[in-house]
Amino acid sequence: MPAALLALVAGFAVLVRQVVIPRLDTLRDAKTAGEAAAVRQFKRLHGLSMAVNLAQIAAAAAVLSTFVR
Repeated sequence: MPAALLALVAGFAVLVRQVVIPRLDTLRDAKTAGEAAAVRQFKRLHGLSMAVNLAQIAAAAAVLSTFVR
């Protein structure tokens, strides 16, 4: 089970790196240019990215805690 959980964490890391971050970069540029729709989309996608990041940290901590017992 720990290996599967870490594989899921790694999978999401790749997804975020290859899909979400480039989209955030594009939206950040549009936001800087003053596009109102980009501001809303950036906030939503950034929030999703942070939620995934928090879940990854929690999953990794859960796996690591199994080695302490």
